[in-house]
Amino acid sequence: MVISKKEYLMNFIQIMAAVFLIFIFAALLGDSTISAINTFNDKNIEKSVTDHLVFWVLAILFTAIWSAVWVWFKKAEKVCIEYWLSKRKNAGDNKG
Repeated sequence: MVISKKEYLMNFIQIMAAVFLIFIFAALLGDSTISAINTFNDKNIEKSVTDHLVFWVLAILFTAIWSAVWVWFKKAEKVCIEYWLSKRKNAGDNKG
């Protein structure tokens, strides 16, 4: 599979965007996620069925978003690595 430089650059930009989103998720949602988990693990705090339902729906939603961004990152990474390896192979073929 021949990868053009334009396709490589677009995938490299996608890697940067995915890493940015993963960083934002970790930075913004980290403390609030820890707080929510601690609240739900505290047996002294009353939680309604609605609270549990909202917690689990949001947990599934954010996990799905995180996973989708991770797959997006890995797909773009694969294209970039294939491009780099093809360039390396072509450089080696030209030497000898």
